[in-house]
Amino acid sequence: NKVNAANEVIRRLLILPILEKTFTFGRLDGGVRGSCLGLGSMYSDVLKFVIAECTPIVQVIKATNEGLAEQFDLVGNGIGESVHEILITNLTDVFSSGVADTLHYSYTATEAFFKVLSRISLNPDYTMQICKRTLANWNLDVYLELRTLEMMTSLEETLEESVLEHIWYMHDNEDVPYVLASTRSLWTNFLKCRDKEKIFLQPVAAGLFKISLQLLHCYTSWAEDGSKQSTNLNAWEQDKVPCKIRVYLAKDCESLSQRLLETEVNLLRGYIYGGREINDDDCEDHISRALKSISDRLLVVSETCFDTIKKSLGEECVEGLAQHLKSTVGIYRLSNHKAPSKASSFVSTILKPYKDFLEEHPNESKDMGVNVVGHVAKEYASQANKICEEVKNTEAALRRFRKNKNKDKDSTLPSTAESLKLQFKLDMQELRKCAIEVGVDVENISEFQRLEKLFESSESDTVQS
Repeated sequence: NKVNAANEVIRRLLILPILEKTFTFGRLDGGVRGSCLGLGSMYSDVLKFVIAECTPIVQVIKATNEGLAEQFDLVGNGIGESVHEILITNLTDVFSSGVADTLHYSYTATEAFFKVLSRISLNPDYTMQICKRTLANWNLDVYLELRTLEMMTSLEETLEESVLEHIWYMHDNEDVPYVLASTRSLWTNFLKCRDKEKIFLQPVAAGLFKISLQLLHCYTSWAEDGSKQSTNLNAWEQDKVPCKIRVYLAKDCESLSQRLLETEVNLLRGYIYGGREINDDDCEDHISRALKSISDRLLVVSETCFDTIKKSLGEECVEGLAQHLKSTVGIYRLSNHKAPSKASSFVSTILKPYKDFLEEHPNESKDMGVNVVGHVAKEYASQANKICEEVKNTEAALRRFRKNKNKDKDSTLPSTAESLKLQFKLDMQELRKCAIEVGVDVENISEFQRLEKLFESSESDTVQS
């Protein structure tokens, strides 16, 4: 009935003195102060000692066949308890480091040590209980705070950069799933949350999943701002964002959305619950619901990006259109200039921004041509009709006040308004030709049809005039 006393005597007189010589502050640092890099080598020495010196004793205990094997736990009680006592008494630095990597290393090294020890121990369950008591000393709340700060800072630094700097990452490397630096940073940090070698710890799995959601939310909010034309985000408003940046953003968001739903739900579930079967449907569905919400937002960002690109290209195409049309008026106003016979020279350049876009992104049109040509036709109709009405009213007023007898001279020449209408009709024919060249069927564009009807009678009216 003295087995417990024997356990304690052997632990204090034989095991503990040997381990105290092994576990020292000098070895703990491993050459780098505060790093705990020497912890692994100390654990390795202890395991060598157990295998070399303790295994024969364990075999004797098991061979006595007197029930000692169930009570006399040399490895668990002797080695396990001694290591626990030394750590919490002499080497408390392993629990309180302010460096996340150090906390992760010391925690995982200790956990691995006790798992090996339990396989040697005659009472593995008791050895793992000692492990649990030892690991409970790590301040994992601090660990989560350090990891949150580390990963969020890494992502936010990328998001705060000018988006034009992201172009450096745009290449055809198939091994890179995303092209924008911000998306790459997000995905790198997202994967880190379940990196068992460097970051992941099972007791804080739910906390790391929360960090994952914070990363996704931060990126998605940034992308939502970038998908629109007017935004308050510094990284977007510092520069005039080219259409191609939003194309890459749209593609990244669409790809990320699909990946979150297709592969990440089961992977994250396995990490968070440690492979255990979960009967609570609410717990099991939590991951799916959380990622589905982010995924839906990312899809909206992708769609909004393309809507913004359509609008931006349309505005680029009509930039300077009003000035070009006004300059056309000066050619025919109260002059003997012949009636127009060809389209204005600027018309062939109207769709150039869209042509340039197609050359760079031939597979990303997404019916943009219809929207761009429709916007051009609508703006052209508005500006041209306004000019024609102003010229017509001006001419009418001038004719009423001309009292000399030569007022009808050159009456065989077309009026300024009619000449303009004929010019605009020729311009529309050229614009139709340009639209067809970029693969746009104007027959299905209501704005273009209305524009052509606006000037369709111009030629006969001019000839009659």
